[in-house]
Amino acid sequence: MHRNIAFFTLILLAFANVLCAQPPQIPGIQQQPQWAMPFFFEDANGDKDTVWIGYDPAAQSGPNDPDPQFEKFDLKESVKFQAALWPTSPYPYGSGDDSVKKVEATRYYYPDAKIGFINGKMPITMKWVDSLFNSDSLPYPDISPRPRARADFDCMNSRGAYFPCYFADHKWHVLTSYIAPSFFLVFTDSVVFIGHPDYSAEQLEIDLIIQPHDAPSIGGSIARLEELGFKVYSSPVVHHLVIESQTAGIAQYVIADLYGREVVSGSIESPLTTIDLSMLPPGAYVVRLMKGQHIAGTLIIKQ
Repeated sequence: MHRNIAFFTLILLAFANVLCAQPPQIPGIQQQPQWAMPFFFEDANGDKDTVWIGYDPAAQSGPNDPDPQFEKFDLKESVKFQAALWPTSPYPYGSGDDSVKKVEATRYYYPDAKIGFINGKMPITMKWVDSLFNSDSLPYPDISPRPRARADFDCMNSRGAYFPCYFADHKWHVLTSYIAPSFFLVFTDSVVFIGHPDYSAEQLEIDLIIQPHDAPSIGGSIARLEELGFKVYSSPVVHHLVIESQTAGIAQYVIADLYGREVVSGSIESPLTTIDLSMLPPGAYVVRLMKGQHIAGTLIIKQ
């Protein structure tokens, strides 16, 4: 009896996993794409909105060609928080149209889109359905145990104004629950964009691309601390942070808050560098280390 219950439980779990990996139905479009990923956004006021990026071999040829059967537009409202896809997203690509694109599906091997916002209060949280990266509806090969796909994103005009955008200038952040050794800036189920108080949500813009999970990182990658010969300890920090350098040569460090504001900076010229952080208020900070053309970084907590 117990064996039968256990067996049927396993079957139900397997069936649930299969269902989770299947592309969900997008409301309000003429034809469902072969695969689609919803990206859910919520601002600090609790207002929510969703955009979809999809793939279908029947879509028109170009990555940004309009294809009405796989697209959806909503009315642009001047006071409502809305997420929008290029080319009708806000600054700098806004065209003044009375509608914003919510769904974009392409036959392009690497579905991508720029995501912008109308109104909204920072911070903004982005979530996605990670299991959909396992779907066999994707045009990518099965590379188990890795998922077939992942999403990478970069910050556009807002670079330097939002966490985690400034953390990796001109580098891409990775969205996946499967952590590969070569990935550094990885977010497994959500990203929270924390903006400087002087910036509005409309100045945040994300360039997001879906691609095979084993594809090389676009625009290069950020090294891990160990790869550059650094150790940073300890966290949480009470008074002093220590950076240990195991290689010769001068490096630079910058410590910034989550608004991207630099609070401490200096040079690393000896095996041990001690940094006094006693004057900083409690909270999270980013430590960036630069040596030559290489960048490494980590988050620390100040008590």
